[in-house]
Amino acid sequence: MPIIKAALTRIRIIDEAIRNSGRRYPNLDELVEIISRKLDGSISRSTVEKDIAYMKSEEAPLRFNSVRGGFEYTEIGYSFFKMPISEEDMDAIRVAAETLRQYNHIPVFKQFQHAIIKMNEKLKLSEAFGEDAVERTIMFESAPVACGVEYLSDLVSAVRNLQIVQFDYENIYKGKTASYELHPYLLKEYRNKWYLIGWSEERKDFLTFGLDRILKLEVLRKTYSRRKDFNPDIFFKYSIGITEFDRKPQDIVLSFDPVIGKLIKAHALHHTQTIVSDTKKALKISVKLLVTEELIQTLLAYGSNVTVMKPASLKSEVKARLVKALENY
Repeated sequence: MPIIKAALTRIRIIDEAIRNSGRRYPNLDELVEIISRKLDGSISRSTVEKDIAYMKSEEAPLRFNSVRGGFEYTEIGYSFFKMPISEEDMDAIRVAAETLRQYNHIPVFKQFQHAIIKMNEKLKLSEAFGEDAVERTIMFESAPVACGVEYLSDLVSAVRNLQIVQFDYENIYKGKTASYELHPYLLKEYRNKWYLIGWSEERKDFLTFGLDRILKLEVLRKTYSRRKDFNPDIFFKYSIGITEFDRKPQDIVLSFDPVIGKLIKAHALHHTQTIVSDTKKALKISVKLLVTEELIQTLLAYGSNVTVMKPASLKSEVKARLVKALENY
């Protein structure tokens, strides 16, 4: 059960009061008085009772000592905010820290780095955050510095605060630059590049922009009301990559040679993937996808290891791309 920040603050005060060696065994009224004083506001008994009930539901060894007339922890040295952590948990945190370090050139991620450093200090994970113990066993691909990442912090703030943004955008296909005013809804990373998805009042549609092609960005003081018809999971449900449009997804059948077929079974091309047939000669799968440039590029990357069975239009497009590529040689 998630806990809101205000409740977490009260529980921290309760935890400190119970562990206070100079004033042990606080009763309910004393806890209400301590919390109200520290928060400079009135807190009800029922609120504190609910906080205590929550602590118990989270298996805190908390009880009311009838002899002492107040609350206590039955485990010596216990604190509600001391996390019991196994060696496996520690390894997971080390790997997470090292993963995050790949993005240390992006300002918006520095707050997360700081959080992991604080966790490292709290848990005394001396090997965390890129020490030899991780580097000897795991090698991460270094994320290249992508153009446009300098806008991430401002855009994250704009999305959270529902602020309209204005920017110039370079269309590399048309060789033109245009100005846009956008209601920003989502930032999405794809293959180490960042994209902004938002609603254009002028176009009456959701548009996608690569941050590497934004030339100037200004977060305006104007705010917007978030549309209720935008859900990122649904928006990209039938897409590979960042392209989305209102056309219907197509049933696509692909045939892979047996070796690559094993990889496709282990790492599905898309969550809609189903196996049509699996023989010694080929693996045939079906996926439900929008035919986008990202899908075509993905299929081209498999080269001779994949054959598009249907639809005919996609088969023709992939064949035309391969013929054109062959003409370059």
